[in-house]
Amino acid sequence: MGVNREFVKDKILILPPRFCAVHSVLMPSGRWERLFDSSQSNLAMYSPAHNEIYNNDGWLVDTELRMKAVMYPRPIKNNVTVSVASAAVIGDVYLKVVTTTEHGFSYGDTVTLSNFAPDDYDETYDIIDVPSSTSFVVYLGDDYGKINKVGEVILDSDDWLIEVDDSFFEYLQLEIKRRALGRMGKGMSQYEYSLMREYEQRWCDSHGRVLQKAAKYVRGYGFGK
Repeated sequence: MGVNREFVKDKILILPPRFCAVHSVLMPSGRWERLFDSSQSNLAMYSPAHNEIYNNDGWLVDTELRMKAVMYPRPIKNNVTVSVASAAVIGDVYLKVVTTTEHGFSYGDTVTLSNFAPDDYDETYDIIDVPSSTSFVVYLGDDYGKINKVGEVILDSDDWLIEVDDSFFEYLQLEIKRRALGRMGKGMSQYEYSLMREYEQRWCDSHGRVLQKAAKYVRGYGFGK
């Protein structure tokens, strides 16, 4: 992932809300290191919180960071179009947008600005801050000049790409392993079982859309006996 200034506070990289746990980071030495908090780690890079990474050397724009992390899937929202009351460029690289009504957006949502003048502002952006229910901030990267006209902001979830990250597959693999071992009269390790339940609870707490469980039987080598 690329590191932009909007996610950095002092020497701490603040990850988007979809990150629920960072397991390890690829260090300059080429080694993957597990990140702990400062009470357990003497590394120049550690994790003060589940979605924060402290770097003693600070963070530079366009720094490339490779990490292994658990992520929540992107929540689905209803499509919405909201009229814009005003918009102002902040510090040459940010745009604060004020809407005429409550927008319902949150940090990390992808929105599109439309019917602005100059039309250079008519682009798709990720929201990096939500100061109030009628305002939000996006990262521009460039100042396109004085805004002569404002239009609408559109959230179109039909065009979103819904990623299924590795952690979800890990959860499914653990569930399949538990069922396979159960058919052979064996149990999985306590660590794997607790990890599986932890993943499951996180998904349910995050989205509240899992109303029931459905058994998925997989046939293959060693399965379906």
